[in-house]
Amino acid sequence: MAIFRCKSCGDNLNVTDGVKVVECEACGTRQTVPAADNEKKVNLFNRANRLRMECEFSKAESLYEQICTEFPDEAEAYWGLCLCRYGIEYVDDPKTGKKVPTCHRSSFESIFDCEDYQNALDKCDVVAREVYKEQATEIDRLNREIQKIARNEQPYDVFICYKETDSNKERTKDSVRAQEVYNALTKEGYKVFFSRITLEDKLGQEYEPYIFSALNTAKVMLVIGSSYENFEAVWVKNEWTRFLDLMTKDNSKKLYPCYFDIDPYDLPGEFRMLQGQSMDKIGFEQDLVRNIQKIIPLKKQEAFPQGMAMYGNMAFDNLDRAGKNAEKLIELGNINGAREAYTEITKLHPESYLGWWGLIRTATDDLKTFNEDEDEKVKEWYGYVCKTATEDEMAQIKGKYIDYLHIVAQSDMQAMSDNYREYIEIAHNLQDRTEKNKQEELRKQNNFNGSYESTRSDLVSQLQSCSSDILMVRSKRTKSTVFAVLIVLTVIIVISLTVFFCNIKAKGNEFLGVVYFASIILLIIFGCCRRSITKRFGSRRYMASMLYEMESNRNILQKNISGLDSDKEANDKAVERNLSILASRKERMQFSIDCMNEANNSLPLLREPIYFMNLAVDVTHDIPEIDEHINRIETLAMIESDYVASVDETDNWDHSPFEVNFDAVRELYHYGKNEEVVNNGFEHLPQAEDANPPEPVASAEPVAPPEPIAQPVPSDMGSDQNANPAVNPSGWICPNCGNKDLTADDAFCACCGTKRPY
Repeated sequence: MAIFRCKSCGDNLNVTDGVKVVECEACGTRQTVPAADNEKKVNLFNRANRLRMECEFSKAESLYEQICTEFPDEAEAYWGLCLCRYGIEYVDDPKTGKKVPTCHRSSFESIFDCEDYQNALDKCDVVAREVYKEQATEIDRLNREIQKIARNEQPYDVFICYKETDSNKERTKDSVRAQEVYNALTKEGYKVFFSRITLEDKLGQEYEPYIFSALNTAKVMLVIGSSYENFEAVWVKNEWTRFLDLMTKDNSKKLYPCYFDIDPYDLPGEFRMLQGQSMDKIGFEQDLVRNIQKIIPLKKQEAFPQGMAMYGNMAFDNLDRAGKNAEKLIELGNINGAREAYTEITKLHPESYLGWWGLIRTATDDLKTFNEDEDEKVKEWYGYVCKTATEDEMAQIKGKYIDYLHIVAQSDMQAMSDNYREYIEIAHNLQDRTEKNKQEELRKQNNFNGSYESTRSDLVSQLQSCSSDILMVRSKRTKSTVFAVLIVLTVIIVISLTVFFCNIKAKGNEFLGVVYFASIILLIIFGCCRRSITKRFGSRRYMASMLYEMESNRNILQKNISGLDSDKEANDKAVERNLSILASRKERMQFSIDCMNEANNSLPLLREPIYFMNLAVDVTHDIPEIDEHINRIETLAMIESDYVASVDETDNWDHSPFEVNFDAVRELYHYGKNEEVVNNGFEHLPQAEDANPPEPVASAEPVAPPEPIAQPVPSDMGSDQNANPAVNPSGWICPNCGNKDLTADDAFCACCGTKRPY
């Protein structure tokens, strides 16, 4: 039997033939295993798994690619490629003691969009797919957390890659030479990632977010080494192979192998096509700096007053000069310094918009990114800007702020998309669970049918045997009766002849001996036959009791067969009913997926202009064609999202509690009951670029979405409430709780507080 190693701890797994998901007895990790149908494949998997556990991701990846080439239908090989490309290592969680994944090779690409992940899902069974999805969700979460931290890091110019310690945990000479290069580059004004210094304040934290940020922002990587082994060290190679991959996507990135005490022909094969730098030459540092300056020219720095970093010591008598200094800090990428400068301006000159506007710029990376933690402060500061800026200054600020609000809208759209993706994934999982239940139901039906056929066949055989025995016993009992009657008749005949011949003449008595002789012979024959039957089957009374018992058994067998057939019919009806319920659930869940896909795929194109217009501009909500459709589709999708979450938590598939809101939305937007809710045609709607947002109005407070305008009730309608279905004279129906006791003047639902959507 093939032996597989655990992907988390490396211990042997107890794998049964045909089973694709097992649990490691050593660490308790639930994981998938490949098919053990080829010894070579088993050995390749174990070698690749060992290399991945040793963080030799590139070598392990090449082995998994070899398995994919030789065994293209093996899903586990494609999953192994995913683990290598995201650098997944399983470590002990100090809180739970379980093995949890950690990511050493982050990527901007989500694992859900990875082609290898899709191949793994396509080539596995339902049970393995559930495990893959569960692990991919955790990897995607780790990847997004790393990206979130990396976004807040400042960009780097140069990344220095080297081996820090040797096998004795002593500092290598590579590290010493690397720090000399680091000092030379920072002296020239470059921002350099040098792990010994850059990560010294990150003790106790994951290093991957900072390495990921530096690899993606740096234009130049210097790989410094004094031996082939140091260049091929696990973490060193992990960094420069990732940078080589980035170079294939960005031609502006450059990698320079820097070597000393080693022949250039002993460098790794990946470096042979790259320009190397020998560190044994005199003047190496000047040559290296000059080459880097050709790739990353430094801007000529403007002279600043002494002690500029100490903003509290500056008099700020010249507001214009202070603003220029802070502006220059933003240009140089020193956002923290600029924020301190603008904070000092707001303290000394709160009447100037410059400090408040500058704080907005520093909190949003110069209006380029949306920071949820700073959002409330940005709104507050913008209110101060509106209060303190002149009309001419506001004319310049408005356009920039609206561009920033586009970014906010896109961020919200991404959050909404992520939310829908999460619920769509849950819905797909529920569909998979329903499919598994269907397969289990069919399996139980097949088992029942097999047992039914076997049991019924046995009962029918017993019934046939019992019927045959009854016929035979009845036949023997009849024969026994016949022979008894013959004996009695023979005796009667002999007696009658004797009496008869005794009353006639004497010469007739000579036939009496013949009669006696014949009678004796017949009596012997009849007696022997009856004796034989009695000896074998018993007396007639015994055979009568035997027949009674056998007929009782036959009746019982007939009842059992009839009961078995009834059970079969009942089971078939139950299975048919269960399969119908499961099919209905799958169809119901598909409807939810369609609703959420509709919102996820179509709404961002239409909702963004509505979003920032209502967020930043004091305008009416009267955009009927776009807004009504968007509100309807979004509301239906949210209802279906709540339903999917409810099913996932409670396993209650009843949709009726959601039908009230669902039907209220249909009625609210004047759609008939028979109309298809999921409508993919948007040709009749205006496109997003056609919506021209009006200018924002200056306000001291953060601008909030406008209140909806209540529609007036036409006076000529009288009591006919159905005269105009577009305007309900009795008010409106709450889409959240279904409250119908609302007037046309109510802007909010008195029951649940929901805002009127039109």
